[in-house]
Amino acid sequence: MAEFIEVTRFDGEKIIVGTDHIVEIIPDTEGSVIFYDIVTGNNGNISQNRVHIKEKYAIIRHKLGL
Repeated sequence: MAEFIEVTRFDGEKIIVGTDHIVEIIPDTEGSVIFYDIVTGNNGNISQNRVHIKEKYAIIRHKLGL
């Protein structure tokens, strides 16, 4: 079963990110940036996206069990 973490975007909206799709997490001045892969289209192409979140880098590492 897939694992997920809940994070908060800067507009206050809570989102769920699948941990299997996280590519990179980097600290930002006010929180963190999560880079993740998404499958686009019917042919299985993979695209990368990012989301800026309020949670600090250390909190995300803790949520991921690192």
